[in-house]
Amino acid sequence: MSSHIHMVSGRMGVTDGFNALAEGITEDNDGEFTGYVGVIDLSKILSMKLGKQLSQMANYRVSFMQIDLRNINNALDNDAGLTAGGVIRWMEPTKHRVDALQYARKYVRQLGDTTGASTTNPFAFYNDDKHYKGLRFNWNADGQVDSETPDGTSILAGSYFALDEILYHYAIAMGGTPGDEGRPTSGEGEALWIDRTGSDQSLCDNGVYWVTSYTNTIPTSDLVDDGQWHDTKSDYWQLDLGNRHVSVLGGLLNLEVVHTNTDMAGFAEDEFYVQVTLGIEGWEEF
Repeated sequence: MSSHIHMVSGRMGVTDGFNALAEGITEDNDGEFTGYVGVIDLSKILSMKLGKQLSQMANYRVSFMQIDLRNINNALDNDAGLTAGGVIRWMEPTKHRVDALQYARKYVRQLGDTTGASTTNPFAFYNDDKHYKGLRFNWNADGQVDSETPDGTSILAGSYFALDEILYHYAIAMGGTPGDEGRPTSGEGEALWIDRTGSDQSLCDNGVYWVTSYTNTIPTSDLVDDGQWHDTKSDYWQLDLGNRHVSVLGGLLNLEVVHTNTDMAGFAEDEFYVQVTLGIEGWEEF
C-alpha cells in the first residue's frame, strides 16, 4: 500500500511542465479535432515541486489522473459549453526500452568527453561545473520539454533527442525486427510484433480514452432571462487506481484531443483550458 502520493495539477500550454502548442481548445465544426498535442513532463513538474533535480532516466509510478475543462477569460467570454475527448498515452518500461535510453545516454557522455570545455553541452566540461548532466528527451518532436539534449547526429528526424526516435533507431541497430530475425510477417506463425522496443507510439502502447465537458449555459428557444437556460456544470474524467499504479517511462505523458461537440450555431466558439491533475507515488532511476 502506498504511504504517500505527490499531487500535481496544471493547465496544458500554461503551467510549467504541462506543455502544449496552444493554451486552449474550441469546438470543431465537424466534431473531429486534430493538431492538439501536449506533453506532460513529470521530471520537470516534480523538480519544481520538491526543490531538487529529478531525472528523465527513471520510471514514474502514476496512480491517479483527472482531466477537466476550465473557462478562459479572454475577448470571447464563455456563453455556452464544450465537450472534448481524446487519449492520454505513456510508454511502459521494458528491458529493451530502458536499454535504448541507457545507450543514448552513454553516447552523449562519450561525445561530451571528447568535446572539451563547452557552454552548451551539459555532458562536456563546463568551466563552472554547475550544469546538471542528464539526458533530456522529447516525446516525438523538438521543443516538447525544457533543456532538451541535442542529438549530435544526422540520423534523428529532429535536432534533439525524442523518445520515439531513440526507441526506433535502437531497435533497428540491434536487429530487433521480425525481418532481421528471419521470422515470417504474415500467415500462420507470423510475428505479431513490429520491433523489440515497440517504438510505434501511434499504436497507443499504453493509453486511456478520456472525455470531459463544461457547461456554462444551454441555448433555448424559450424567452427565459436572456434566452439561455442556466444549468452550469462540470463533468470531469478520472482514473483512480487506488493502491495500484501505471509505470511511465521517462516521466512523459502524451495528451491528445481527438474530438469535440460540433459547432453550435449562433454562439462564438469560446476557448477552454485543459486542466490535468496527476497523483505520482514515486519513481525509480535506471
